[in-house]
Amino acid sequence: MSRVAKATISDAELLEALEAAEDEHGSMANAVRHAIESTYGDDEGELTRLMRAHMELIDTFGAGSRIGLETAESSLAQSMQIPKDEVRSTLLTPMTSEGWIAIHQGLYDVTVIIGEEVDR
Repeated sequence: MSRVAKATISDAELLEALEAAEDEHGSMANAVRHAIESTYGDDEGELTRLMRAHMELIDTFGAGSRIGLETAESSLAQSMQIPKDEVRSTLLTPMTSEGWIAIHQGLYDVTVIIGEEVDR
């Protein structure tokens, strides 16, 4: 189920915060989804989803593996059933923040280094 929600924001401070979140999350829609999820969502559910995504990477490619960013995005989009353009902001960036993966910018390509399994 999905639904479109629209709102006009006239508070300059709130609008500035939303624009900063838009830069961080890749789109205004992702920023709003993240804000709603953070405020009203189940934190344990989000962490569980991230752990499941991390385990998908380990099961598919192996802990310690180095894979292309595009490969990681495609694999997670398919296994987690989310649009590929949302994978980086909703899964890879939070997993990087948790220290479960690392993203390496090489001279010619970007790779994802998959960390070891985590216990939570």
